[in-house]
Amino acid sequence: MLSFPESPAAAPALRAQLDAQVGAIATLSLRGCELLARFSELNLQMARHVVETAFDTGRQLAACTDPLQFVPTAMRGWEPLGEHVRNYQQGLLGVTAEAQTGLGHAAALAPLAAKRPC
Repeated sequence: MLSFPESPAAAPALRAQLDAQVGAIATLSLRGCELLARFSELNLQMARHVVETAFDTGRQLAACTDPLQFVPTAMRGWEPLGEHVRNYQQGLLGVTAEAQTGLGHAAALAPLAAKRPC
């Protein structure tokens, strides 16, 4: 159980310590929410690209009258999808690198805020 000091002079120090810890947790939570928003945006963008590519390829296949052109038409639909996957991977690496530095920086500042003199 948490014991509180009896001296009135210790109460401001305890409050400062708790404020620093709450501030650090709030900063980490905010960075985490920003990270999740970026991941969600990236995933939605990739899903949009996949659906658009699938519809375009489907339209081209539906318009294909020559049976010999069916397979090359289907294979051409994979090219833009590969490009979208490559862009998604680059975006994913960018977001994770930014998250690592941002969360690392916020976590490194947390002990400094807790050790500030009253």
